[in-house]
Amino acid sequence: LLEESPLPKRCTLKQIKSSYAGLVARLSMIGPWFADAWLVLRDAGIQHPYMKSWALDSSERLRLRVILDAVTAHLYGLLPSDFSWVLKDCSFAPEKLANRDFCNQLDPKGFWRVDKSKAFYERHTVLAYIAFVDLATLIDKNTASETVSLLWFMKHWQLPSSSDLSDYGFQSEQIHSLTYDSSTWQATISVEESWIRCYQDAKEFRKLKR
Repeated sequence: LLEESPLPKRCTLKQIKSSYAGLVARLSMIGPWFADAWLVLRDAGIQHPYMKSWALDSSERLRLRVILDAVTAHLYGLLPSDFSWVLKDCSFAPEKLANRDFCNQLDPKGFWRVDKSKAFYERHTVLAYIAFVDLATLIDKNTASETVSLLWFMKHWQLPSSSDLSDYGFQSEQIHSLTYDSSTWQATISVEESWIRCYQDAKEFRKLKR
């Protein structure tokens, strides 16, 4: 039964868990009440600095979520054709998805409902598929190990600023740039200052728990 169960590749997950956990922390552990948890992550070798690496910008949050979706799909052994089927009907124009009669023909539980009012190339679902195809291509072409490819992907993959979408099976259309604009205070704070603040916040919140 276990062999037939949809479980992620444990050996691969173990090798990338620090980077994976770091991205999750950047998305979900935002705020001084997580200071103690950030210190635990630092002691575990996760390199993202407190405060400075918080994903506050909407485009950056989208980028990290898309990366995690693509990596997770790979860990579960999905192929691009599998992921395409999971995300079927997600690239229809907003005008079509605003038509009730048209939507009644689609899977009522389908992911086409996510971001349906946005241009299709701005949707989480479509970007997750693009990221997954990029990851699969990287792993296929890279002569290094699968782990090296996954670690590089999690660190460097960016939202497409321009692309021929026909490469991914979509109609060709110009993509408007989806760029990351970090907050001013995050750009100016140093890594050392961020960890000093982390220790201070952790100390203050420990007092509140007493």
